[in-house]
This record gives sequence, C-alpha cells and structure tokens, in this order.
Amino acid sequence: MARVVRPGGWVAPRGYAMTHQKMIDLFQKHVNAELAGDLDTTMDTMSDNPHLNHVPTMAGGVGREGVRAFYRDHLVGKFFPPDVKITSLSRTVGENHVVEELFVSFTHTTIIDWLLPGGCTHRKACRDRVLRSRRFQERQDFT
Repeated sequence: MARVVRPGGWVAPRGYAMTHQKMIDLFQKHVNAELAGDLDTTMDTMSDNPHLNHVPTMAGGVGREGVRAFYRDHLVGKFFPPDVKITSLSRTVGENHVVEELFVSFTHTTIIDWLLPGGCTHRKACRDRVLRSRRFQERQDFT
C-alpha cells in the first residue's frame, strides 16, 4: 500500500476513518507529552512533514527538523512558568481535525520568547485565551 504524506497535522492509516475518540486520544497524547517534556513522544504523534505556527509571533517550525528544533529549544519541558494553569473552555471535533479553546494564566517569571518576545520577565500575572487546532491525515504505519 502506498504511503500518503501531506504537510502538517497528525496522521492515520490510509483507508482508515479515524474516529472522533481516536483523534481526541492522539491529540491528548501529544499535549501530555509536551507538558511532560517528552520530545520523542511529542514528535511521534505528528506526520513526517509537520508544521507548527504560533500565529501572534510567527514562531514555530516547518518540517520534522524545524518543528523538532522549535519544540526542543522553546516548548517541550520549557512550556510555562511553574504556576501555569491551563483550562479547556471548549473542544470541537470535526471530520479530520480537533480545535480547542483554552484559557491560560501564569506569572511571567520565565522567559517565553515564542509567546512574549523581548527576552525579559516582568513578574506580572498573564492571562490569555489560546486556540489550538490540529489536523489529522492518513498514514500507513499509525499505531
């Protein structure tokens, strides 16, 4: 069976209609790996040619090495200051995507250059609504 790989997103086997629950489970596995600082598991949940774009600052990466470098240098294991609180406000599951709206709050005690450029901390409370969207695609070797 030929392998189908398109840019970005998570992937599922060719001819396999990923159920909403399987998309949610894979999405959650990815998020949990990010928060746990597990770069390998984070990357294993993505396609061979992922892309990541944090729209407000245009930070992120393209391709496996670009996304891996962004996660390694800026996100996985360095996600937010110790007092971060992330609350899911809503989650929408479509035919091939999951969109989640979050409320994030923390005290800015750690440099988070991909989110708050400028390289300094101001030790003030930060609160923001965040929308994250993940698209799922076909992949032959999905496990």
